[in-house]
Amino acid sequence: MLLLAGCSAGFDSRLPASQDLSGQSVKSYFQIVSSSNWSRSSETAVSTGDYVKALRVASLKMMGRDPLLAEISQVSTGGRDAYEKVIRSYLEAPEFLDQMRKYFQGVFEMSGNSGGINYDEPTNLALYLIKNNLDFRDILKSTHCYDNNLNEMSCSSFASASEAAQHAAGAITTKAFLQKWSASFNFRRVARTFKVFACKEYPDMDDPGLDVDQISDTVKTFNCTNCQPACYSCHRDLNPRAALFYKFDVNGVFNLNPTAAEVTKTDTGAVSTVADLLKDGVTPVYHGKPLSELKDYAHYLADSRHFRNCMAQRFSGFMLGTSEFSPIPGDLQAVRDQLSWNGFKIKDFFFDLVTHPAFIKRSSQ
Repeated sequence: MLLLAGCSAGFDSRLPASQDLSGQSVKSYFQIVSSSNWSRSSETAVSTGDYVKALRVASLKMMGRDPLLAEISQVSTGGRDAYEKVIRSYLEAPEFLDQMRKYFQGVFEMSGNSGGINYDEPTNLALYLIKNNLDFRDILKSTHCYDNNLNEMSCSSFASASEAAQHAAGAITTKAFLQKWSASFNFRRVARTFKVFACKEYPDMDDPGLDVDQISDTVKTFNCTNCQPACYSCHRDLNPRAALFYKFDVNGVFNLNPTAAEVTKTDTGAVSTVADLLKDGVTPVYHGKPLSELKDYAHYLADSRHFRNCMAQRFSGFMLGTSEFSPIPGDLQAVRDQLSWNGFKIKDFFFDLVTHPAFIKRSSQ
């Protein structure tokens, strides 16, 4: 019986259902402040001493060191305005990017070069977006790749730039990501994408996926509803997403005509095709939306509330020392919501988070 490890009906599904955020326009800072009760009036509860204590937390996380004596002195005499100035300097410092590199190497669980593959490719894309304060949804939408110096380079998983422009989906179509998580039926690629960019493990309780009679009978357990745990609870949305990865071979290359050595395998090592997952004529779907390419799924995921919440949880967790699976604290949810309105600019998110009175008070305790 083939099951995806960890699938059961008992998983936490507290995050709200997927919701498209792609059409939201950018609001001004002051609109957000008034709508979220995030105002300077709360400054009365924050003392200069609180800012000094928060500075140490911010410096250790963002710079990898204790704050300099000059920075401490600056904040001690200048209070909030001086603190914000120091935080802005951190965000432009090379040390901040170094900290982000270490963080994302851990997130993607890969780094360095081996076998002709640069396993920093996914991390490099993340760093490029952060350094230039670009829309971080491009981590799942970009058709470009970057070297370790963050210079644009050819994407090694595609034969040409035009092929990448047509089929690339950011980090999950880098050769490093695809090769690292290559396994039978492409299930590991799907599970890793979901964990990294939705901060959740399977099953995806919010996506109804496919009906039982749409899932292939080739591997009977995929559509079993009376198993313990119920295989169908995972495979109703796991199978359609995995089917999209069949255009990429086991070496992490876009390849519509793989050899026997390159083709996706079953759990027994036999040649696998999409027919192992879906019945003939069935179109993969994500929350009811038809998918023809892996990038379709990636774009939908990037524009979903799951992605927004996950990124807010990841970056706030980095600063607060909490898990990416833990919802952002209630007194910081305004910062999470701001992520959508500021165009998913991660430097802006860090600034909003680290200068928020709730963060200051937490850091000073």
